[in-house]
Order: sequence, then C-alpha cells, then structure tokens
Amino acid sequence: CYISGSSRLAEGSQIGGEGFAAFVQALDKEALGNLQKLALHENRIDYDGMKAFLATIASGALGSLTFLGLGHNQISDAGMIALSGAIGNSNRSLGKLTTLYLFNNEIGNAGMIAFAKALRHNINHPTRGRKGDALGDAGPTDRY
Repeated sequence: CYISGSSRLAEGSQIGGEGFAAFVQALDKEALGNLQKLALHENRIDYDGMKAFLATIASGALGSLTFLGLGHNQISDAGMIALSGAIGNSNRSLGKLTTLYLFNNEIGNAGMIAFAKALRHNINHPTRGRKGDALGDAGPTDRY
C-alpha cells in the first residue's frame, strides 16, 4: 500500500483479503479526506477485501482520491462489478479519480463491461484501458 507522497505501508506485502479488510477498518476515515494517491498493488486483494474497501469509498472518505492502484491482486468480476458501482454512483464518492490501475487481476468480461457502463454514466472519469487494449461492442477479450 502506497499512500501519497513517499509514505509506504504495505505495497507488495500480499496481506490478502482478510488482512486487507482489517487494514481498511483500522484506517482513520477522517484522516483520509485529503488522500490523493493510494497504491495497493500486490496485496492479494480479493472480493472480501474489495467489499471492505468499497464501504470506505461509499462513506465518502476517499473523495479526494485521484490515483488508485489495484494491480497484481485477485480482483474478480464480482469485485470489479462492485467497484464499478462506486465509480458510476450518483454521490460521486470517487468523483476526482483520474487514474486507475487494474493490471494482472482476475477480471473477465462481466467485470469490464460493468466498468465500461459505469464510465459512461460518470463522464469525469477517463476511459483508458491498458496500452493496446480496446473495448469494442463485444467487450474485452482477455483478463485484466
């Protein structure tokens, strides 16, 4: 987990879904209000971890977040569909997010289709995938 500036807490620690859920619950929600960058690469975050993280997002505690790195985790279609709901929701709990890394996860077509639909409903978010990827009418053709 990389939290804004040069503070590193657990990037690459592979804390897993249950450990990540405990980490998220321990965070001071008021202190997160100014957080702009959060990198959570290589932490084996799964659906249970995403559920806990999404509760924090829904609370509005990460409203200033512009960068979210979730690469090299275990995020599945279910986790991506849930995250897509946070991105496309009307209360704009991730309204300032401009950069989202999802590489090397277990996200298939259903998750990426939900993500594409969320982006259509929230025009402030960029619509970039991985370099060389294209989301056509049939949706993505591989895992992210």
